[in-house]
Amino acid sequence: MQVAGEVSKLVYDDIFQLVDGTLKSGLPYVNSHLEKQIGTKVIFVDGGGFVLAPFSKTRRKRFRNSCLELPDLAQTEYIYAENEKTLYYGIPWHEDIACAVVRELGASQIEFCLSALRKAELAVKLYFSRLNQARSDALVFEKELEACLFGGSNLPISDIMTLGGHTPLALPYFVEILEFDPAAGKAESAASQAREYLRQHAADGLVVRTNNRLALIAPQGNAPFDTGGLQATLEKQLSASCRMGRGDPHILADLRQSADEARLALHYPNLMGIETNRQYFSNMGIFSIMLSRDLRAISRRCREKLAPLRSYDQNSDSELMLTLGELINSDFNLKKTAQNLYIHINTLYYRTKRIGQLLNLDLSLMSDRLDIFAAYKTLALLEMSGLRS
Repeated sequence: MQVAGEVSKLVYDDIFQLVDGTLKSGLPYVNSHLEKQIGTKVIFVDGGGFVLAPFSKTRRKRFRNSCLELPDLAQTEYIYAENEKTLYYGIPWHEDIACAVVRELGASQIEFCLSALRKAELAVKLYFSRLNQARSDALVFEKELEACLFGGSNLPISDIMTLGGHTPLALPYFVEILEFDPAAGKAESAASQAREYLRQHAADGLVVRTNNRLALIAPQGNAPFDTGGLQATLEKQLSASCRMGRGDPHILADLRQSADEARLALHYPNLMGIETNRQYFSNMGIFSIMLSRDLRAISRRCREKLAPLRSYDQNSDSELMLTLGELINSDFNLKKTAQNLYIHINTLYYRTKRIGQLLNLDLSLMSDRLDIFAAYKTLALLEMSGLRS
């Protein structure tokens, strides 16, 4: 009995030491303790496969490239992959299962390793409990930031960043949107990857997750900042195509404008029939100039310009707006437009003449074509981007 009591005390002391160390130093303490005790590499990941410890960049990168896809531990405590000499130990927490990955572990060491991991489980759960609270607070912060950039909130962005524990820099910031199609089912994992990317390339950057989109917010430094590598990685891991739109840098008080520009850039290639999945607002030609001003005023003027056609279509059940759109998309090639609309060329002549009369334009003139092209495409882009009003 005395021996059993002494063993129990040693186990208790070991658990207490792990919990105390976790409170003071976080998960790296548990990671270091287990590696010394087991004598091999230990990696902790969350339910999405994102590496939380150790913090070595080279080890984290190596693990992400080879072992991001974790085995299903929902029905078992652990899985030992004999061919990899790797043990996957599940740690349930908050409706999810984190994982301790022990590498280069011989089969004869499994029982000893499991004993060490079970003693560390309370400390790990404590860490994840605190992490979950931090993530909950971060989610509230993200929602506030999302409402400020894409919703109706009028709170100063600098105040929201300060409340979220971020120190605004005296630099221009830009917004970049990554949109997944189909909608990514692993949005939290994608957000974690994006945050890690920003930590390495733009330490003061932020990530906001909205449905099937990620919004990256980062200060514009002297060095070029390209997320092409992140985009390719997310496409591969989520098995979903991804397109990017980036707004111009603006002072923090005007960051909403960069967010609007990112939304416009995101839809610009589709509107113009351009095959690219990366679009910068600054590379949108004449639209970069036009849409860098008051979007409400621009939208109102474009609607006023096209209002006679819309009204005529509604009152006479005609298709002049459709015809105008096809004319523009066909570069005002009448033969091609008639073929695409499946109408006789004479019918197109009549419609074109009627469009010119209603809009007070001569569509044989380049200046008038440019005028209506800009109004039609601008309004379409604003509508696609959800920025019409």
